[in-house]
Amino acid sequence: MEAVAIEGVKFILEKLFAVAAGEINLVRGFKNELANLKKYLVKVNQVLEDAARYENDKGVISWLKDLEDAAYDADIVLDEIKYEDLRRTIEMPDEIKPMRCLNIFCCTNTTLTFQREMAHKIKDINANFKRDYKLHC
Repeated sequence: MEAVAIEGVKFILEKLFAVAAGEINLVRGFKNELANLKKYLVKVNQVLEDAARYENDKGVISWLKDLEDAAYDADIVLDEIKYEDLRRTIEMPDEIKPMRCLNIFCCTNTTLTFQREMAHKIKDINANFKRDYKLHC
């Protein structure tokens, strides 16, 4: 009976470790995801600038509108990141800032939480651009 309980706990801990490792890798890849998002937005902007040729095709116009909405969602996330960076710059006196620290990339508890939240949003938006709009970095 005890062996079954131990195996159950071991199984749960292995699953938790896998989830935690995934979250850590996501946060560690935050800068790359952010760079990819910026590349996607450049491509979206190029597509939208070229959209005038399709003003009579309702299907294309609908697709372009959806693409524009997705770009707007991405822009909101980038604004959140810029705001948080500015807020941290203002609120954290220079003598407290860790050496060689970009504000949103510092390793404080609240920063990691924010980074994790933004990393999930950016990963989802990037996946959306790739899946729904067939854009690639």
